[in-house]
This record gives sequence, structure tokens and C-alpha cells, in this order.
Amino acid sequence: MWGRFGGRDRQTVRKALEIDRFEGKEGRACLIHVRAGRVLVVGVGKAASFTLEKWRHAVARAVVRGREVKAREIVLAGGRHRVWEDLEAATRAFGEAAEMAVYRFSHYKKPENGFEPDSVTFVPSAGIAGNPRQVLDRAVRGARAVNFARDLVNEPACAMTPKALAEAARRIGSGVSVSVRDEAWIKRMKMGGILGVAQGSVNRPRFIELHYRPRRPSTSRPIVLVGKGVTFDSGGLSLKPSKSMETMKSDMSGAAAVLGTFRVLREIRPPVEVIGLIAAVENMPSGSAYRPGDVVRTMAGKTIEVNNTDAEGRVTLADALVFATRRRPRLIVDLATLTGACVVALGERIAGVFGNDEKLVQALLASGERTGEKMWAMPMEEDYKDLLKSEVADLKNAGERYAGAITAALFLREFVGQTPWAHIDIAGPAFTERDLPYCPKGGTGFGVRTLVDFLLHQA
Repeated sequence: MWGRFGGRDRQTVRKALEIDRFEGKEGRACLIHVRAGRVLVVGVGKAASFTLEKWRHAVARAVVRGREVKAREIVLAGGRHRVWEDLEAATRAFGEAAEMAVYRFSHYKKPENGFEPDSVTFVPSAGIAGNPRQVLDRAVRGARAVNFARDLVNEPACAMTPKALAEAARRIGSGVSVSVRDEAWIKRMKMGGILGVAQGSVNRPRFIELHYRPRRPSTSRPIVLVGKGVTFDSGGLSLKPSKSMETMKSDMSGAAAVLGTFRVLREIRPPVEVIGLIAAVENMPSGSAYRPGDVVRTMAGKTIEVNNTDAEGRVTLADALVFATRRRPRLIVDLATLTGACVVALGERIAGVFGNDEKLVQALLASGERTGEKMWAMPMEEDYKDLLKSEVADLKNAGERYAGAITAALFLREFVGQTPWAHIDIAGPAFTERDLPYCPKGGTGFGVRTLVDFLLHQA
């Protein structure tokens, strides 16, 4: 990178850093004017604790700052560091962070005189072999899929209805087949869980199925991804407090992650067949809404006593998971903004991973580690199954005050049979109410990068 700067420019940079007492602490940045342009030095902290996620944060800060100062060309160099021993990972992290950092949702704002740089270029450290172009291109495509998912989540619920979500699926494009089923089909399939949740809304439900088929699949059985698709969750008759309801347009973040994943599958071409399933519904209070105490019959024939209409996501997922097993999958992964209890346990930045197959859970955790999407393995405590016992049905949809994330996962497990299955509770990281290093306020697109990485490792 220094090749474009003269010796005097280098001296200017060194002197400015000395005057500013710049020590490279994480989050610190120093913008320096030189004859050849401007140099932004971003700190990443101590070398011993430097990680790819810190590199993503540094890239995001640099790109955002470059846009703020209206730089026409942004060139980023990571310097010499052990992280570059894995050039592919470093390049992928760069592409993701640079693309995701400039995302803004402004569909409903008056046009502004915004500024975007003409180019953003990554310069690897000298002496590293290999051509990062293909890796970088794939990373950027993946990041754009994340931004697509963010757009879906950030749309107001009046625009992102079940029908609109289905239309977004249809627009994914070539390489993926999409089927959208209406309420009549849902009734014929006896998906009483979906129908029960949807019956209080004027916006009728849709069942969305996506299918990606590689030319030469590495296995004969598909992987099924299931996303919770509650486009707005009022809580139903078990009405949420108004403050808690403000961001409930994000209750379809699991569906958005699945759609974002399918948007990029045709470009990255993993060697596995993938099916995506979304039960798209609204959970609204009205004279026709399902009530606490009602019993619904799922596609599996199992009955559910509804003791809390605000525990609706698992009721819709029950039918979607049963349908998933009918596709004879190799494994099932579901993503859902399912429980506030998981947010209490892990906070707003970490998703909880549950499952009936330890190998599958560990594979997802490894993908999360590689992509910087933080996840934590959670227990499936068998003794807590008693909390779901019902006097009038096969089980009830919500347990008691404690262990809410675990009982929700145990509930879902009842509908997957012996199929290897994992459930990712993304209630915390799916939506942020403050700006993060490479994610502004709003939908985060959490899960897309993990799913893409996971699928690429399933050959």
C-alpha cells in the first residue's frame, strides 16, 4: 500500500501518530492528510487478542469513515499479522464487513444527497500467495444476501404481510424454485397450528417452499431450512405491552434469514440439495383470534392446548417441521425469534442453539465461529418436558416462568421425530436498537452467513 505514498507522506503519518499518541487501541482511529490523499489508521488492539471479528470491525469503521469524508477511492491494508496466515478467511471477512457496513434502510425517507465511494479495494500483506479475487467476490455476494434479509425485516409490517413475504420469495430468481400455497392448501394439509395463529388477522397465511437443486448433489437427501415467518406479532389476545410490540415486525427474521440464504445459493452453488420452508402468518387480536384455552390439531395429529397466544411461533413451526420431515431430509435446521427467555440468558448478541444431534449442533457452532455470528449451545433438559404437560391436549404451547427457551425447544422437538434437527433461537441478535460496527439499527440479517457457511461444509 505504501507504494503510492512518497517518503515525506510516510514521515507525515508517523509524526501525526506520535503527536496523537496513537497506540492502536481497539476502536481508535486517526485521519491524517498527506500529499497523496488521506490515510486513516484504525486500531485493532493488542496483537495477541486480534481476531477476524476485530478485523471486520476495523474494516467497517474505515469504510464508514471513508464515506463520511467523501473519499472517492478507499484502499484498505491489514498490515503484517498472524491473521493473514489464512488469507481466505481474512479476505472473506473484509468483503463481508465492507459490504455490510454501508447498508442503510431508507425506502421511506426523502432522497438525500448521499455519497458512495467509487471503489473499495483490499490489499493483502506482501508475500501471501494466492488470488483472493474469487473469495472476495463470494463474500460480497453473501453480504448482499444479508442486506437483502435486512431489507425484509426492516419493512414495516403493513408492507411486509404474509402475502408480501411470499412475493419476496418469488423474486429470488433463477436457480431456485419457489412454491407459494394459500390458506385453502394449508387447510387441506390439516396444518391446524398455522391456521390457529392466523385466524385473528385479515392478512391470510401463506406457506412458502423453496428448492435448490445442485447439478451433482453430494448426497441423495436434502437439507431443510425452516424459518419462523410471523410478519407481525401483537401477542394475540395475550397482548404484548406496547413497548414490546414496537419492533415485532422483526418476528419474521428467521424467514428472512432463510430467504437471504436462498438468494445466494444459486451463486455460491453448494453441492447439497436444500429446501426452505416458511409458514407466513400474522398474530393479531380480534373477534376471530384464537384464545387461551383453545386446542389446535397439528399436521402430525398432535394436539396443542394454547395457554398463551403470544407463544405463537412454535405453534406455526410445529406444522412446518412436520412438513419438513415429509421431505425425508438428511437434517433440519430452524431459525426463529422464539423466546425472550433466550435473550435474558444470552443477551442481545448471542443466539442459542438446541438440538437432538450433537454433531449437527457443533457444526452450526463452528460455522458461527467462522462467520462472527455468535452462538452458544443450550441444554435440552428432559425433566423440563413435564412443564409442557396438558390436561386436555397432547401438550401445551408454553411452560412456566423459568426455562422458557428450553421448554420452547423441547416443544419443537416433538415434531421432528428421529430426524437430526437443530433449533437456533435468534431472538436476541436478529434486531438491534443501536448501531453496531457493521450493522446499523434495525434488522441484522443474523443467520444468513452461518447457514451459507454451514451448507458449504456439507459436501
